[in-house]
Amino acid sequence: MKTIIRADVMGYCMGVERAIKIAEKELEANRRVISLGLLIHNAIENQRLADLGLEFQEVETLPEQGNGQTLLIRAHGLDPKVQKSLKERGYHLVDATCPLVVMNQKDIVKARESGLYTVIIGKPTHAEILAMKGFADEHRLSIISSEEEAQVLDIEETDLFILSQTTLRPDLLLRIKTILSKRYQLHEYRQSICPATQDRQKAVKALSEKVDVIIVVGDSHSANTRGLYESALDAGIPAYLVSQASALSCQQISAYERVGITAGASVPDYVIDEVEDLLKKFLE
Repeated sequence: MKTIIRADVMGYCMGVERAIKIAEKELEANRRVISLGLLIHNAIENQRLADLGLEFQEVETLPEQGNGQTLLIRAHGLDPKVQKSLKERGYHLVDATCPLVVMNQKDIVKARESGLYTVIIGKPTHAEILAMKGFADEHRLSIISSEEEAQVLDIEETDLFILSQTTLRPDLLLRIKTILSKRYQLHEYRQSICPATQDRQKAVKALSEKVDVIIVVGDSHSANTRGLYESALDAGIPAYLVSQASALSCQQISAYERVGITAGASVPDYVIDEVEDLLKKFLE
């Protein structure tokens, strides 16, 4: 008999849920609200918010004068110099930065004031990393995203403060830290990967021991979703990454008896439920 098994932990994290609630609250107040970039890495939920009236713009496209316009800082945060400039131009900022991201930003400031060279581990073009850069001394900062880049990192100073993108795969961070520790003295104030990311990683690894295939629900642009997909493959389990039920080809999984489902931290419950419902209909 074919079975469907959900990961023990999946779907919305605290930071994403908080950002969405803040956006909804601002929209309920009948204000015109502009999110500085896509609020979260989930096209379906962003579209739902757009239908409620939320607009999406990049900082570079905003008019010079804000005239009190409400801007929403997304969960990934925003460069403090950009924030200062927007306020001076007359914009009203509502901060939906994830509290865990804020803690990382404060740690960067702490390290900078302590005279430590900062190494951020993450994707250089990711919104969270772009915001983090603004809290560091740009002349004493490196951003790396792979073991290969860690191998060739060449810094004269021996004491480094390191932290990572909150959605980085924990095993990747560990491997990079191991490489760097052979040449540098590493300093960390605390674990910078979001606990939700770690919990979902552990859950997908546990799930891989119970199933024959894993369906990962989420946006392909989401770092933590991609991490879940890669972890499933690393466990030797066939995996499919789908954004929603309509993107799932049930024929692909017809040969498997035990089907697992997990989802990224930006995926609402209704999207997960729709995928599971489709699977149930097909497997009946």
